[in-house]
Amino acid sequence: MDTLTVPIKTISKEVATKRTALKAMASTFDPLGLLTPLFIKLKMFIQDLWIKKYDWDDSFDEVTATRYQAIVNDIKGFRKDIPRYINTTKNAKYDLILFCDASQRAYAAVAYLVCRPSRSQPFSNLIFSKSKLASAEKATIPRLELMGAALAAKLVRFIRKQLNIEFESVHILSDSQIALYWIHSSKQLKTFVNNRVKYIKQVMDELSESKITNHFHYVNTEDNPADCATRGLSASELIHHMWWHGPRFILNSPNTWPNSSMDFTRPTPSKEAEVEFKSANTLTSEGYTSFIPFKRTNSYNKLLRITAHVLKYIGKLRRKVNQNTSPENLEGLLDHISPGPTIKGEDLAAAEVVLLREHYREGELQLQTNITKRFQLTFDENNVYHISSRMANSNMDESAKNPILLLPKHHLTRIIIMHYHQKLFYAGSSHVVTELRNYYFIPKIGTIVNSVLS
Repeated sequence: MDTLTVPIKTISKEVATKRTALKAMASTFDPLGLLTPLFIKLKMFIQDLWIKKYDWDDSFDEVTATRYQAIVNDIKGFRKDIPRYINTTKNAKYDLILFCDASQRAYAAVAYLVCRPSRSQPFSNLIFSKSKLASAEKATIPRLELMGAALAAKLVRFIRKQLNIEFESVHILSDSQIALYWIHSSKQLKTFVNNRVKYIKQVMDELSESKITNHFHYVNTEDNPADCATRGLSASELIHHMWWHGPRFILNSPNTWPNSSMDFTRPTPSKEAEVEFKSANTLTSEGYTSFIPFKRTNSYNKLLRITAHVLKYIGKLRRKVNQNTSPENLEGLLDHISPGPTIKGEDLAAAEVVLLREHYREGELQLQTNITKRFQLTFDENNVYHISSRMANSNMDESAKNPILLLPKHHLTRIIIMHYHQKLFYAGSSHVVTELRNYYFIPKIGTIVNSVLS
């Protein structure tokens, strides 16, 4: 039998520090995420070390050391043989089944390949999983569940590229009725939720265009294997867990699955669900004015530093009131701002993200009415839009294959064009256009650059 063995290497007995904890995390090579339920607890532990501001070689206090030792003792020596065989005969049919879930600390997606041979019983195997830690800022569980669904959609794209298999169908299962409601709703959603719903729908549309049946389903939490990827399992629990093959019902026809007839368009009324819908007066407004003074300067470097100082001030206020939450447009960024008055590299990186987010918010009407209808957009972990390039398989740098979107009529775009013009010692417009295309996508870029430089 063709199997893959994933052993966990012996964890070093060095003094427990943040450095040795990260070394323990990196000691097992698991690119397929097969051991996610074991390692998610260690990932959470390391995140807590950052939150508690441990330095690299600080010894742990007694409570932290005891917790670390318990995690290490549980996972060391774990070994599992995993069936790797995939029947690729023409007579077999294949379904890709994904589960997603979230807890307060993490969100995850796990993928199973269900093979249905013509002359034998169907079988399923775990082929890939991915987990991500939630930001230290408190996001709502429904939002995290939606991020899990977006992660599942991302896995669909990745797996289709990696496996030379024609899938009969693709199914994504979640135990969040609210996330499923948002995905199936035709109402206008707030930016954070809308971005992820839009990405999910793009992936499902790609499947439909390839004539692959695709559906979302509700699954009970106890039947959701992604649950353990967000909370963790002990080694003894994992060894015979449904994690390896998924729940038994995925071997049956989807119309026989539990909850197969659930209507996601009519959920039980919920404040958590409705709070993410835009009110009527926000739909038509392009009147949002950013706290960033875009038009106060034409210098990109100066604007970056102004923004970094603003973020430092907001972060300082947040620490004074011991508040873990942030405004939506600053979500996930304030934890990366360095302490003290000096502007550092990480502060400028966070400021750059805020500038991009804020220029999208100011130009939202332009974004929704023109850009999203004409171009295939994706967004990264910082909520920054990228254009999906047709050069995805080329040897170009990633930044050129998936450039950042800049809105053509926004002042930030003008500032960035001038920045590159000066950076290139006042070169001509064609040279500036070539350099900009390595990082940014601006609709009608030649016309816009000529207009700015003239």
